[in-house]
Amino acid sequence: MPSIPVTIDKLELSPFNARKDKRDMEATEAMEASLLAKGQIFPLLVHPLAGKKGRFGVFAGGRRLRSFRRLIARGALPADHPIEIIIHDKGP
Repeated sequence: MPSIPVTIDKLELSPFNARKDKRDMEATEAMEASLLAKGQIFPLLVHPLAGKKGRFGVFAGGRRLRSFRRLIARGALPADHPIEIIIHDKGP
């Protein structure tokens, strides 16, 4: 399945996100450094959000999503930075 680019404003964490350990979810420093040094290696896996046209829930890649948000918030990446996603029509 090909990936497509979207901006951070189109993404939110899905209730189906695979990662449940709060400490692990918040450990983004290494991921942020990797995104800056190497770019995005794997696309986020998303599903369309019901009732929210054009918005997607991230069910695999929640830590990458948080890392992108933090990088954008501190100005290390622009708000319109393209984030690669793969859309699964029916969710996980």
